[in-house]
This record gives sequence, C-alpha cells and structure tokens, in this order.
Amino acid sequence: MTTHEMDLRGLDCPQPTLEIGVKASELDDGEVIVAEADCSTFPDDVRDWCEKTDSTLISLVEPEPGVYEAEIQL
Repeated sequence: MTTHEMDLRGLDCPQPTLEIGVKASELDDGEVIVAEADCSTFPDDVRDWCEKTDSTLISLVEPEPGVYEAEIQL
C-alpha cells in the first residue's frame, strides 16, 4: 500500500478537499493519502468528502492545536 503525503496548510476551505480530490484522481484504489490542513472546517469537509467518494477515513487527529491530519484510503 502506497502512502502519499499532502501539506495543505495555509489553504482556505474548500481548497484542501479539492486538492485531495485532484490527487485521488491520479491514484489507484487502496492507496492512502495523509493530508495535513489548518482550515477550521477541514474535519467536517474531509469526512463529507470521504462519504461522497466512498473512501475510508482511517484516522483524523489534531497533532497540534489548529492543525488536522487525515489518513484516507481510496
């Protein structure tokens, strides 16, 4: 399983999830994206994106205040 890291800090909603969507379109089913974002709506946005795209949100953590890390399996 290949993991792709994305640093999406500094981007405002909805840009982080749009960038995840672009990257996901380049990858195969089963690959993993680990994305970091500091957009306050990112947790809800990434959950919604995963649900709409039938991807699996493996984890969503806040490793430091205001920064969120999502691990998504396509």
